[in-house]
Amino acid sequence: MDADEFIAKWQVSGGNERANTQLFITDLCRLLDVDQPLVLPTDTKIRFVITADDVIHSWWVPALGWKQDAIPGIVNEAWTDIKEPGLYRGQCAELCGKDHGFMPIVVKAVPRAEFRKWLAAQRATTTN
Repeated sequence: MDADEFIAKWQVSGGNERANTQLFITDLCRLLDVDQPLVLPTDTKIRFVITADDVIHSWWVPALGWKQDAIPGIVNEAWTDIKEPGLYRGQCAELCGKDHGFMPIVVKAVPRAEFRKWLAAQRATTTN
């Protein structure tokens, strides 16, 4: 059930449940957001090199079609080729500790030209 279905289900019953549910969905979406998404170009084969420095994690974005463990001392790899621009959400899929439920992943896929502009802006910011 996605957020729109969840809100629609509660709107049918009316009353204060609707307001409470919308607050819940807002809080839930906030918990699934990140400070800085991983920005990637579309129509480009991307190689991921994955490891961890503390405990086992599992990098999982379902729309990318794979899940890969991040294990301390081991380097794993995976790849993707994102065709459609947009936001792709995932999370750590390993019970890695007390903050496991708060490890969202957000991938922002943009066309190559937009990615080049974003990359140039990032480089300019880090060199100043």
